[in-house]
Amino acid sequence: MSLLKLDSHYLIPKSNFKICLIDNKTDKDIISIYSKRSDGPYYLDKFCKYIEKFHNISIIEYCEKFLNIKWPKCPSKNTNVGFRCRGGGLILSIYSRGGVNKSTCENFKKGCEKLSRDRVGNKNPMHGKKPWNLGKSYKNPKMKGRKLSTEHINKLKQARANSPIKARHTQKHSEETKRILKIRQAEKWKNGVFNRKTSIEFKVEEFLKEINLLDDFKFQEQIEYFTLDFGDKKRKIGIECQGTFFHVDPRFYPNGAIYPIQKRNLSRDTSKRNFFKKLKWTIIELWETEINNGSFKEILMSKLLELGVPEA
Repeated sequence: MSLLKLDSHYLIPKSNFKICLIDNKTDKDIISIYSKRSDGPYYLDKFCKYIEKFHNISIIEYCEKFLNIKWPKCPSKNTNVGFRCRGGGLILSIYSRGGVNKSTCENFKKGCEKLSRDRVGNKNPMHGKKPWNLGKSYKNPKMKGRKLSTEHINKLKQARANSPIKARHTQKHSEETKRILKIRQAEKWKNGVFNRKTSIEFKVEEFLKEINLLDDFKFQEQIEYFTLDFGDKKRKIGIECQGTFFHVDPRFYPNGAIYPIQKRNLSRDTSKRNFFKKLKWTIIELWETEINNGSFKEILMSKLLELGVPEA
């Protein structure tokens, strides 16, 4: 029994599964049990269901125990790689899901940095182009020409009326509710609920570590309902890592924001600057271009010295 290694994946040919080696059932026997397409479009989908239901064994265990195939491990996470069933056999990944990222694969990290440098402003293939789905709404083709009955519409209205969260659909949030929601959102970023450190934040963090200021500048420092990339509460100094596209670097977007997400981020950035200005904080903004080419180090050092940070 063989495991074939191809350029981008492994393959266990379908021929290995013609007969179930546990009870000698043939592929025709198994297909007769799972004859519907809903059981899976490929024979191997049906085979997996069969051994799980009747023999309580997974396809991975079956391959290792009965085919003497050692299931590949992800080189970065050391966990079993994923697989998918196809007409020609089982297709196995080289890495498990999430196994390739900037911290585990140096080539992947270099590729991301190259894209970040090479696809800025008008060098981006989509620069100046409108999204193909701009202004379009999704419509389910299965619902085309169908109308809901009056009875069904009344049921939907009644369900909405009984919903404990109907207020969010029928009236605007109060200013107090907005304030509470902002604080909760900032807390989620702070606690890492959906936080992901970007490559430019990672570079700034490494430099702060080099100059022994990482203990002073806390990553994702929350001040009420805003979160700074790095913040020093004692000195009231914040550091913001500004991406070229999302924060609209004026050198690459001289006419300002183009896309809705850019306009939304610009509005939030303005509110954020005004908020910290009232609290008498100093915010140092570092742009993606300077961070990637390394010149941000001199800029940051100079700003910190001006603000009287002795360690800098």
